[in-house]
Amino acid sequence: MAFPVDMKWCLCGETIVDGEGELDRNGARIAYKLSGRRLMLRTELGDDFSCEVCVSAIDAHGTEQFECLKVDLKGIETKCKPCTPSKSLVDLQFLPVAVKAWMPSHVSTKEKIEG
Repeated sequence: MAFPVDMKWCLCGETIVDGEGELDRNGARIAYKLSGRRLMLRTELGDDFSCEVCVSAIDAHGTEQFECLKVDLKGIETKCKPCTPSKSLVDLQFLPVAVKAWMPSHVSTKEKIEG
């Protein structure tokens, strides 16, 4: 394509121009920001987004390239997968320990035994 390239954008069947704006589709608000060849989209948390985004690029010779992308995203997506431990389990072994070693030194042996 020969420069300059003129781009025309279409969101959900409506032509949009550079800048910011909003569209209402199926009870959901879609906010957009178009800056040259970058289009940023935003919806409310939990809203589904099902729409077609199209762009037409026309170069200096009048040659046109046209492309559409169908976007179908669920606002709330639930994925269930089996719970698997990420680390291997450690095998614990308990060893016998003399109780006397764990008692405070100021306690007499008789007090340690009678406890």
